[in-house]
Amino acid sequence: MVIRCTLPLDPPCDMLKCSNNLEFQFFADDTNLFLNNPNILNLKTNLNVELEKVSQWLYANKLSHGKPSFLVFHSPQRRIAHKLNLSISNMSVKSDNQVKYLGLIFDSNLNWKPYLHELSKKVSIGIGALSKIRYYVNGNTVHIIILFNYLPLPHLWFINLGQYLYLQKRAKRTITFFKTR
Repeated sequence: MVIRCTLPLDPPCDMLKCSNNLEFQFFADDTNLFLNNPNILNLKTNLNVELEKVSQWLYANKLSHGKPSFLVFHSPQRRIAHKLNLSISNMSVKSDNQVKYLGLIFDSNLNWKPYLHELSKKVSIGIGALSKIRYYVNGNTVHIIILFNYLPLPHLWFINLGQYLYLQKRAKRTITFFKTR
């Protein structure tokens, strides 16, 4: 099992020295901590110890950790029998069901369904905007294609899967004013 803990703070260079067991990943104003252990009890114990080291480092450098959260990645067949209670600076760390990391949304089983659901919502919004705007471009196909390339197409590149083919067909019907049966 792998656990991911997020601390919303800017990445300082010497923060890596406060722990030898954690893997740090910095992006913009988020700091992600990763720890891997097959035993959930050892994972909990080790992570609480490492979070205390991070907390001491933050206190020594007069920084705050914002609102930290964590997510335990595991296979769907392996259920977590113990509830994890993690804390940093005597404040409990909340558990998340899914996480957005570099624009992708993952759940605890590293499943893509939440991400694809969000993308399909964005495509539907783009198609809805396209259906409203198409009446104002006076049938000029070039303008409609430009709008299609700008609104839903970039998201359709990522969800070019068979189950989302209906969104592509809906976008084509919207552009061509084709009526469904």
